[in-house]
Amino acid sequence: MRPRSANEWRDFWRDGGERELHAHLEEFAPHSVRIATLLGSNAPQRALVAELGRIRAHELGTAPDPERDAELAERIYGWFESASVARSNASRTSASSSSISDVSRSVAQTNSREPHRRT
Repeated sequence: MRPRSANEWRDFWRDGGERELHAHLEEFAPHSVRIATLLGSNAPQRALVAELGRIRAHELGTAPDPERDAELAERIYGWFESASVARSNASRTSASSSSISDVSRSVAQTNSREPHRRT
């Protein structure tokens, strides 16, 4: 599952996604924001391949290498999918633990305020 909301997206990149993407991009690393924007917009893999080709031609000034661009795009998409799922699962587990803790704390506070009943 990819990050869907603005908060999920921000958390994903803050919690290591940006650093990990940068490490995967190799010569394209200085252009990670452009790649991240495509990933975040749910663009198809072919759009990433095309963007890598544009960066190669216009920013890096190197010869076209569509095979390398396709290979790198596939690796980046694979990483993004697995990293998104892993962080999403960790976030849900953390949220569930927090919710359980919050409920337990609330019950304890309520019980401490209520007079004890005798049966």
